[in-house]
Amino acid sequence: MESENKYIGRKIGNYRITAPIGAGAFGSVYKGVHVILSSRTVAIKLMHNTNLASEHERESFLQEAQFLELLKHPHILPIYDVGVDEGTPYIIAEFAPNGSLRDLMKHQAQLKQGLFSLEKVLTIISQVGQALDYVHKQNYVHRDLKPENILFDAQNDALIADFGIAVFLESTKTQTVDVIGSPRYMAPEQFEGFVSRRSDQYALACITYELLTGRPPFTGQHAVTIAMAHQTKPPLPPTEINAAVPSYVEQALLRALSKKREDRFPDITSFLTSLLDLHIPSIDPSASGREISIPLSISTPNVAAITLTKEQWVEEGNTLYDQGKFQEALNAFEYAIQKDPTFAYAHEGKTSALFALGNYQDAMASVETALSLDPTYAPSYNDKAMILYELHCYEDALTYYKKSIEIDPAYLDGHLGLATALSTLRRYPEALLAYDQAILADESCAPAYNGKAWILRQLQRSEEALSYSEKAIQLDPQTAEHYTGKGRALFRLGRYDESLAAFDQAIQLDATHSQTYDYKADTLYHMRRFNEALSTYEYAYKLDPQRASSYEGKANVLFNFGQYQEALATYEIAIKLEPRNGSFLRKKADTLKALGQTEEAEQVYEQVQKLEHGA
Repeated sequence: MESENKYIGRKIGNYRITAPIGAGAFGSVYKGVHVILSSRTVAIKLMHNTNLASEHERESFLQEAQFLELLKHPHILPIYDVGVDEGTPYIIAEFAPNGSLRDLMKHQAQLKQGLFSLEKVLTIISQVGQALDYVHKQNYVHRDLKPENILFDAQNDALIADFGIAVFLESTKTQTVDVIGSPRYMAPEQFEGFVSRRSDQYALACITYELLTGRPPFTGQHAVTIAMAHQTKPPLPPTEINAAVPSYVEQALLRALSKKREDRFPDITSFLTSLLDLHIPSIDPSASGREISIPLSISTPNVAAITLTKEQWVEEGNTLYDQGKFQEALNAFEYAIQKDPTFAYAHEGKTSALFALGNYQDAMASVETALSLDPTYAPSYNDKAMILYELHCYEDALTYYKKSIEIDPAYLDGHLGLATALSTLRRYPEALLAYDQAILADESCAPAYNGKAWILRQLQRSEEALSYSEKAIQLDPQTAEHYTGKGRALFRLGRYDESLAAFDQAIQLDATHSQTYDYKADTLYHMRRFNEALSTYEYAYKLDPQRASSYEGKANVLFNFGQYQEALATYEIAIKLEPRNGSFLRKKADTLKALGQTEEAEQVYEQVQKLEHGA
């Protein structure tokens, strides 16, 4: 790594570099800590100095941040910030404390513990595969998947990292690209400059092969030798190296390692389904009524096999859904549907999983099927309402929320959904009533108390809002949103010290929510702790660059300091994000006036008047 020690102690954005981690194709990676929030540890990737002069290399480096900002998934490394510091581009990402898959493989070898268990291998590959499947559905290909680019978070869950050479596919077909990647894990076509989703599938199969056998499918002293082997030599069947590899795993790997793209699986999900032995085989007609043996849980493949009915598959899907494993839950619901295509509950579960994955179009088709099979099932109407709400069809969503409640007057989710839609439409008295109905349905429902507190704050009933926020905290003390609501109510009551404490409690529970930092900064500003307010506003908009109110808050502090030019520039950013916000425009005019630019100020004041009069 390039002169790694020279960067130790250097401040990048709001973070200070503390130690080196490793190096990649475009940059070196360091460990860093936040200069204010000392408990926040991150990974900081700096572009190699040797590439700084090349505009193409700079764009390639920053492309990774652009991809990661678009690709949000539980098994993809999240980023916090990106920028350029003294001419050096940088990316700040989540710190993965448990190292890479390569580190894990080296550790296993050093301990001489033999190969990984099948369960561990399939768990890792399943998590990586879920992320790859998501990436492919967004029309991206990673094209440099290798053990070094698979990291492990604090919970030891796998995260795909390093999208530095990823590409966007403009169609579903193979795309021509530069020949670049890691030879041990490159598909045959990549050596000829072609890439597709099935190239990533090939790489994932190479990694799986190596984990199960202790060596990659092809090795050699030179990249050319390895390339020739990938293109011409059949891989040795895994069972000839490790006899414990099940036949279905071997068959799945050999197919995914096919030389021709069209001979591999059509997609990652199909590969995983075969690899995890999750196919539902046909049943011998002579064995009428006999159930088949399949894994207990997709999340713990091949651990315990039991006989599952369609009802048990739905139960399994619900369990996986509650664990946040939405793709695996979707698979389980699909199995139930394969066993009985008319099973409405399975279609409803499938709808929920698709919704959680953000696939609203397929979710809508699924819920329509569920409703056609059982038009008396309240959750299906609720599902349709949720989809419509996400599509901003709020009035239509109201209709279906109400329908779910008509069918089941005690249906909690229906009342909560109705209240949320009414709140969005600013029909606050009706929303309050809906939350009251939710509380009647379940007196221990913390979200209902929190939602009611939010509406009471909008109605300037801060004392009542505070009491409902405190009730939400009493029922659920681990949800940051409840403390944020409490802090906001205390702020409006002028109880700033208590407000600040509540916001700090919220941040302790969830340090990624920009709005909480925004509110905390407002509190600091009113306490005249301007320097702290300024840094907190800046941190808020780093977490969410689209948060206009954070820029406004920063500009207010700068104006208070008499730094009018800097304040004006910052107000301009807020206005660009919310061009019809009269408050921002008025403050811009005040700043222009303070700078002595009276004519320009008057023009902006006129804009404000036109906005206020609906012109």
